[in-house]
Amino acid sequence: MTASFQVYYIPDEKPTHFYTFKIDGILRQVQDSHVFRGDNCWFVASRTLPNIHNARLVHDDDPPRDEGQCILDDFLEAAADAANSENTNAWLAYKRIAAQAELTSDIKHRRFLQQKVVLTFYKSRQQRLFTLEDMIISTFNHLSYGKYEEAMQAAWDLSGSLADTWEEGEKQMDRECKILRQGVNPIQEGIAGYMGRVRAIVSLLPKAGEAWKKCDHKLLVAYEQLTLACDYIDLLSMSIDKETQRFGQTLLQNPNPLTIPRPQICQLYLLCAILLFSRVESLVIEKQRQTLTEMLSWGEEDWGLELQGIECSTNYYLTMHSYLQNIPQFKADGLQEGEVGKQYRSLVDGIQSISANAVIRPANPKGQRFSALQNLIVLCAGVGWFAALPEAAGVSQSMVNDDTILMAHRSPLYRGVDAELIVTHLDRLIMFLEPGEEGQRLNGNPSGIESGQTRGKKRLSPCPASDEMPAKK
Repeated sequence: MTASFQVYYIPDEKPTHFYTFKIDGILRQVQDSHVFRGDNCWFVASRTLPNIHNARLVHDDDPPRDEGQCILDDFLEAAADAANSENTNAWLAYKRIAAQAELTSDIKHRRFLQQKVVLTFYKSRQQRLFTLEDMIISTFNHLSYGKYEEAMQAAWDLSGSLADTWEEGEKQMDRECKILRQGVNPIQEGIAGYMGRVRAIVSLLPKAGEAWKKCDHKLLVAYEQLTLACDYIDLLSMSIDKETQRFGQTLLQNPNPLTIPRPQICQLYLLCAILLFSRVESLVIEKQRQTLTEMLSWGEEDWGLELQGIECSTNYYLTMHSYLQNIPQFKADGLQEGEVGKQYRSLVDGIQSISANAVIRPANPKGQRFSALQNLIVLCAGVGWFAALPEAAGVSQSMVNDDTILMAHRSPLYRGVDAELIVTHLDRLIMFLEPGEEGQRLNGNPSGIESGQTRGKKRLSPCPASDEMPAKK
């Protein structure tokens, strides 16, 4: 009787290049296995226990976890990768564990995100192959009609375009390493092999120059190399078509169109916190990351405690005004006294109006002179989340990406939901924060100060400059 597939977890105990290469090489040789390399570990689905001393069986009801959820995240990514592969046995092993641990929906939305990344990569490669094919035909024509100079130039252009195509693919893969660099990419490998053929053609044509009219053997070889290259491009293009269709069908079958519910107020503030704190880069204010990590563990009750003490006094608005006019995003704006309080009250009303908790009453329109980033800072400062942000180079949608969605999905407020719902909630929030025709997305490198104290209690909110601000009551 054939043994069933099991999933094994292998921690990277010795993070040296030699050790990593050795373990990875052993795992890739396990017959019919599915191997996934995480940040500091491997996950392997196979019929037999890998010959690695620290390989641990992942039990059906107990996937590996750590305090920061990094290992669990890698497990979910590995499961999604197996689901998107053609290794059905590996996917069934992960699926069995996911069902027991109630992680099926988490894997489902990661699988969907991975498919979109792969499809984007395939489509960009396909488009470049079409361009290369046209250039090959042009080189063919010049050779066929005996146009030596034109053929030489076309071959050089083809070689340069090919190098650009390969480099573009490498950059795309670097941006999505975990998804696109789990092994040797056959498309990039094919393009690299094709580069060798074209370089051979470029080398042969000058040597055949003197005997051009005689159509010597060098020209015949160059012509044959072009023919082989063209055939290879066709095969590569067909393989991409096949993979694109496979992923495209799965995407169509993914979730049925959803009726997206309005976000709860606590969900909107969670998304604000992620946008404000997730881009912290300064080592001085690294504690803000700890604040966000704490927030990602809060349920509705914790958020209720966090938001119930929002202060609406004139004194607090003056405190906010003093804080805001000393940070880069507001220094040149000439904030008028009372303007911050008015804008904050309008933002709070607006958050209420776009939430599932909305009541039927008109909200005060927010001031249009504040940018989306400024509105985010004002709204968060009103809750007690003060962050000294470095001067932003601009406001763009790079602030919202797959990491933002995955971060939200870690929160109990979004656990088990489809990624589409989180994306829609983010869109609604950002559209609300944007003034008039700004039409740009949030971007920047938020930074901050002291992190929280105890879960569910109000945190002190010191001014991120030199002086301490009064804490909220």
